[in-house]
Amino acid sequence: MADITNFDIGQGETFKIYTRVFNQSTQRNLDITNYQFTGSLRENYTTTEVAATFNITKINPQSSGSIFIELTADQTDTLTLRNYVYDVEMRDYSTTPNTVRRILEGSFTVRPSVTR
Repeated sequence: MADITNFDIGQGETFKIYTRVFNQSTQRNLDITNYQFTGSLRENYTTTEVAATFNITKINPQSSGSIFIELTADQTDTLTLRNYVYDVEMRDYSTTPNTVRRILEGSFTVRPSVTR
């Protein structure tokens, strides 16, 4: 089950968070060597157009289960001021068929910027 986390950022800000994937059954960080991560932001759950795609970086050692999830300042600057929804998924390429799990989801609010 995905963690539900809501974010509130300013338009034109750099958004970068750190998180770890934890294996509940072993009570240890998940080795993410064989995993690929994807995530996107949309206006709502039924919208086909992607407002932004997260840049996701695995952190070494990959046995730590650690990743950075980010949007650049240029990416957030192009977002309309509103509430979005997002999620981040991981795909295990060592299994057939590939196992896909959502690890993070929630709302993503973009506020206007005063400084230009």
